[in-house]
Formats: sequence, structure tokens, C-alpha cells
Amino acid sequence: MSPFLSIDPLASTEPEFIIPEGQSRQRGRFEFAFGTIGSSVLVGAAFGGVTGLYRGIRDTQGQVGKVRRVQ
Repeated sequence: MSPFLSIDPLASTEPEFIIPEGQSRQRGRFEFAFGTIGSSVLVGAAFGGVTGLYRGIRDTQGQVGKVRRVQ
């Protein structure tokens, strides 16, 4: 039992979200789209970052010192 909330968080058998009447307990296509969109953004950001780092290192091969660092 939690002394602050007067509930036992481990013994909860009720769902932790509210389902409107007449609706199923499964997530819809719109809710699954958030995960797909988010993962696509993260994969694209990682790919763009790696590509930019590779190009930056490749394009500054002939330079040395501070000039290479600020390019």
C-alpha cells in the first residue's frame, strides 16, 4: 500500500485507461501510426547524421588543424 495515495499499485486489475462505451479494447490504425511515424523520423535523423559526418570527414581530407575543424 502506498501511504500517500491509499492505493496498492501492484494489485490493480482494472485497465489504466478509459474506454468509451461501445468501443473495443484494441488500438486503432491511427494510434499505431504514431509509432511508425516516430521510428521513421528517428531512422531518418540517424541516417542523415551519419551521412553528414561521413561527407564532412571525406571533404576535409586535405586540410589540417583549425581549418579542418571549422569546416
